[in-house]
Amino acid sequence: MRYSSLYMARHNSLVARIKKAAAVKKGTTTLIIDATVPFDNRLEAFKVAAAEKVTKYEELRRELAESSVGDVTVVPLIVGALGSWDPGNDDLVKRICSRSYRSLLRKLCVSEVVSFTRDIYTEHISGVRARHG
Repeated sequence: MRYSSLYMARHNSLVARIKKAAAVKKGTTTLIIDATVPFDNRLEAFKVAAAEKVTKYEELRRELAESSVGDVTVVPLIVGALGSWDPGNDDLVKRICSRSYRSLLRKLCVSEVVSFTRDIYTEHISGVRARHG
């Protein structure tokens, strides 16, 4: 796939952002967080993407729940390729970061995704890679 390295870099920027925010363990709940960037920005597309992530990690969730203390939950992080923020992300952000950082985290995630999407579009139109991903 021609732009797969940029798609992967866009995804990894979200993952890195969440790793920084979720570095502190809170309580006995284990969160399996998986980021996805669907192209379609409608709410229905976000629901489908979230359901796919929950299904994908259900077996792992079950195994961890049997072997660990506390609850295990699969939480998808969904940001549309054109910068839309899934309302379901707000619950995740409340769980993993401080009140003062929530708004900034949302803005950073959205702006990074839009930046990578712009680079993918620029390369598609001009043939020149804007960044190495």
